[in-house]
Amino acid sequence: MEPWPANLPQQIKADYSIEPRCGLADEKEERNPQRLRTYPEYDAVFSIRMTSGQKDVFRSWHNGTLNQCKAFAAPWLETLGFDFHFLRFTNPPSWKYSGANYWTITLPVEIIAGVETDSEGNPNIYKP
Repeated sequence: MEPWPANLPQQIKADYSIEPRCGLADEKEERNPQRLRTYPEYDAVFSIRMTSGQKDVFRSWHNGTLNQCKAFAAPWLETLGFDFHFLRFTNPPSWKYSGANYWTITLPVEIIAGVETDSEGNPNIYKP
């Protein structure tokens, strides 16, 4: 999984939307507390304001490092209450010129639940 580049903005703008994925949670099904796989939980759209230079860095990272489809860690997820989650693009990002050398980048992504790990990076095992 790739990290969000440190030279890009580390927080999203105030406008974003997060929608639960349909049919993921079956209340009658018992969940295994030792989850060893990942799955998409939400669809989301985040907007980030970037300079022209940051937009170029983002495009290079998206097209090269992510190859337009790899999952990535985002620094703002934990702030929104999504610990142990990561993102993957569902559609190509879009950008709109906002004036004064700034662009608004729209990121259509899915929020994917990861596997919690302990301090040594091993999956946490919860005893019933």
